[in-house]
Amino acid sequence: MKLKKFLTFTLAALTACATLSLAACDDTEEVQAPTDVAAVSEETVGESGIKIIKDVALTAEDYAFAIRKDNTELLEDVNGLLQEWEEDGSLDTLINSYFDGTATFSYENKTSTPQEGDFIMATNAYFPPFESVKGSKFTGVDVEIAYKFAKEFGKTLFVYDMEFDSIIPSVQTGKSDIGMAGMTVNETRLQQVNFATSYYSSSQVISVAADNTLFDECETALEIEEILSSLGEDFVIGTQNATTGHMYALGNADFGYNGFPNLTVKSYNTGALAMKDLQNGKIDAVILDLQPSLMIVESMDTDDKSVFEIFYDQFIVHEGYKNFFTGLGNTMMIAVFGLLIGFALGCVLVTVKLIPSKNILVRILSKICDLYVTLFRGTPMVVQLLLMHFALFPAMGLDISSVVEAMIIFGMNSGAYISEILRGGINAVDRGQMEAGRSLGFGFTRTMTRIILPQAIKNILPTLGNEFIALVKETSVVSFIAVMDLTKSFQNIAAATYEYFIPYIALAAVYLVIVLLISKLVKMMEKRLAKNERK
Repeated sequence: MKLKKFLTFTLAALTACATLSLAACDDTEEVQAPTDVAAVSEETVGESGIKIIKDVALTAEDYAFAIRKDNTELLEDVNGLLQEWEEDGSLDTLINSYFDGTATFSYENKTSTPQEGDFIMATNAYFPPFESVKGSKFTGVDVEIAYKFAKEFGKTLFVYDMEFDSIIPSVQTGKSDIGMAGMTVNETRLQQVNFATSYYSSSQVISVAADNTLFDECETALEIEEILSSLGEDFVIGTQNATTGHMYALGNADFGYNGFPNLTVKSYNTGALAMKDLQNGKIDAVILDLQPSLMIVESMDTDDKSVFEIFYDQFIVHEGYKNFFTGLGNTMMIAVFGLLIGFALGCVLVTVKLIPSKNILVRILSKICDLYVTLFRGTPMVVQLLLMHFALFPAMGLDISSVVEAMIIFGMNSGAYISEILRGGINAVDRGQMEAGRSLGFGFTRTMTRIILPQAIKNILPTLGNEFIALVKETSVVSFIAVMDLTKSFQNIAAATYEYFIPYIALAAVYLVIVLLISKLVKMMEKRLAKNERK
């Protein structure tokens, strides 16, 4: 990219940041995409630089909705409604309206977190036309069907947008009532959840760069598979993680797929990201469901728009600014409360570890604290989030919002690090200070809180600032438990047009501004504390 163009894009991204900061397999009939949709897609292939081998189905599969094993009442109700809508033709009409572009339905959650009695739909909203996000609103076949379910049940719909491989655990643990994300039925999934009646038949297709002629003469899946089997590890296939296409490429016994062990398979959180890498020449092919492939490729061409038109479309027309403020608020709440909880917990941990070991109880507590610190420092944050959200908290009967869960988990994680930071700061204080406190008649706790800790905090303030900065940046993993953080909000903004450059440059700029503000605040506090020191 030429320097001038790069500077133009960068200037637009910084303008975006400034603007944002100022704006406060059953009886279901197979449903096929109308031919006019395919024709429109064919015309846009050259513009996007991607060619979809849409006439050759690599697989045949059925989509269905996932429901918790013991929730047989919901399963019967959902199956009954699907049968009713199939018989009167309204289901086919609804589905086809998204294929021919006549659908107008969109839905915005009424609250930021699900409320008691809500009908909670778990999904991954990057799979058009079945589910997608436009600003703060969700749309797609599955979203409209979920809305109709909720209306029939007399409930309010709440759309829980999460990573695709978190959907079934969310349904299993009762965090969500139903999983709706173009999900294919297989034996492994049937062991975990029940599936309602199939409502749509689909297939996987392969997409390549427009100038790639490898598969142009192929008329059957076998011919494509023979070519793929003849290629080496230098040929990279992109897939969406945990989806049928991913299993097809890697191989999966439940589906009967042998896979292509000779190739390199790269997994992405969304099919759109895989398509973007294909467009950028980073991978050689994408295997994804037919209709999402067509719609993603159709939406990827923005070359005829200026930088400011793209920004206006993403942030204003599609109301991306709403996502931004929601994500920013959640990120800062999780980081701030995580630091406060972590500091309080760190003080307790370090106090226990520094108490003179005069009896066996103190020694046992000290060992427990050591184990706690080891566990939380030795495992990734995302593992802790998934373990507690999907396993430990449900087992304990805790029914709290994902944002509050994130605050608690981040606080528990931060507590392990802050305890070690405090221990280092306390050890840096002259030992005579403790003796001086004792000589004044202070006990251990009073000496620690009145004399030692204030001096230690002054020593560790820069390190605490670094811990706060780390917490802010680590919040980018909370989307695994369906929390809209700053990173997730910009992913949603980008998903409106599949143009990633401007949102991601803006995202980096926002994080940079936050870090600079925190650093400035820490320096101001250091100067203020330094005034109390003797000259």
